[in-house]
Order: sequence, then C-alpha cells, then structure tokens
Amino acid sequence: MTDKHSRSFFGQSTGLTVKSSSKSDPFIFFTCIQKKQDGSWEKPSRGEGKTIRCSLDEMVMILRVLEGKDDKWSGYHSYKDNNTQIQFNWEDAKRMKLYINIGKYKKML
Repeated sequence: MTDKHSRSFFGQSTGLTVKSSSKSDPFIFFTCIQKKQDGSWEKPSRGEGKTIRCSLDEMVMILRVLEGKDDKWSGYHSYKDNNTQIQFNWEDAKRMKLYINIGKYKKML
C-alpha cells in the first residue's frame, strides 16, 4: 500500500485533484483548475488555479456529506489573510450528483 494518493476528476472546463502527501498527515489538498479561453488548462505550478489544504476537522465534515449523514456542508478556509468558501452538497435526496465549490471553481461529480 502506498503512502501518497492522488485522484483527479476532469470535465470539459474544470478539473479537481485530491491529494494526500502522507497517510499520517492530518490534512489533504484540493486543487482546482479551469480551462482557459485559448483551450489550455491553468497550471498550479505557475500560481494558477486554486489549492487549499483541508484540515482534519474539514475532512470530517466533508466525509459526513459523502456518507449521506448531512446533505451539505460549507465553510471558509483561511490561509494568509485569504478566505476561500468551500461547499459540498448533493443535488437532491437521491444523492446521484455531488457539487463541489471551492472559491470560483465548481465541479460536479
């Protein structure tokens, strides 16, 4: 079993990557990127897109939504005087579509 994990979800215009740097770290990273008007994708290595580090407390709340214990969760992630709204919510009671909003980035799974 590996110590690091990365999973990407790409659509036509928005991509979301979930990364854990170590299974012992109490946080995970969410990176969101969008397709630019010229057809290329934003590059986090150039400071483009949005990366947030979710704490253990935030992961617990997200997990509650994924497990169906809560229909939605939203909060603000703060880092260096920069606040980013995070929201995870199901489209309806059937829980077939999950909407993830991180700042201006929106991804449906």
